[in-house]
Amino acid sequence: DWVRHRSSERFFRNVQSIGSSGIIQSLRNEVTFTTMAAVFVVAINMLLVSYQDFDGVSHVGALANSNIRSVSLPALPFSIASPALSLLLVFRTNTGYSRWNEARTLWGGLINNCRN
Repeated sequence: DWVRHRSSERFFRNVQSIGSSGIIQSLRNEVTFTTMAAVFVVAINMLLVSYQDFDGVSHVGALANSNIRSVSLPALPFSIASPALSLLLVFRTNTGYSRWNEARTLWGGLINNCRN
């Protein structure tokens, strides 16, 4: 089982199983909405204003008009959500480390008791 875990193909197995993840399934609607909003903004800007290709060349949009400005999302919601998300990430990391450290301590105690 350890050989399978350390296999270089583990990454591809994990990527294939992302869709069956409980977290992804519970956040599917939110992730889909955010992705579709981003795709909409990019598509509208590419069609109505201009876009830059991978070589850095700027192209005029297919439906470009001089009266139309680019569409953008406001930065305020992202600025407001960033501190809350960062605190959540820190608390989750600290909780995970605390659980790992407790397990390590218990395992060390078990090993010490077995030696005696």
